[in-house]
Amino acid sequence: MNGIEEQITILDYRQLLEFKATKNTLLEGRIRFNYSHNEWLTSRVEYYNQENDDQELEYQIRMNIYKNKGSFLENLVLAPKYYHLFPSSNGGNYINAIGADLEYTGNLPLEITWDG
Repeated sequence: MNGIEEQITILDYRQLLEFKATKNTLLEGRIRFNYSHNEWLTSRVEYYNQENDDQELEYQIRMNIYKNKGSFLENLVLAPKYYHLFPSSNGGNYINAIGADLEYTGNLPLEITWDG
C-alpha cells in the first residue's frame, strides 16, 4: 500500500509535573511522516522538539529485507538514517550524524514473540 501516513505527538509536562518550573516551555512535540514506496521500502521524516527547545530532524529510508509471516524470524528491517540536531542556543554546537537501525521481530513456540 503506497501513501503517506502522519503521526503527531504532543507531550505537555506542565500537566504532569507537580513542581514549579523555571521555564514555562515544558512541552515536547514530535511530527513523523512515513511514505510507503512499496511493500519493501518506506521513507520516514521525523521532527522532534525537546522540552529544552532543542530541535531534531531525522530522515530514514527503511528497507524491509526479510519478511516471512509466522516463522522464527518474521521481519528484518534495515534503516540507514541521517540525523541533525539544532540546539536552542542557536550557536555552532549542532550535531550531524549518519547511522543505521536494525529492527527484527520473530515468533517462538507457545505464541511467544520477540523483537529488537
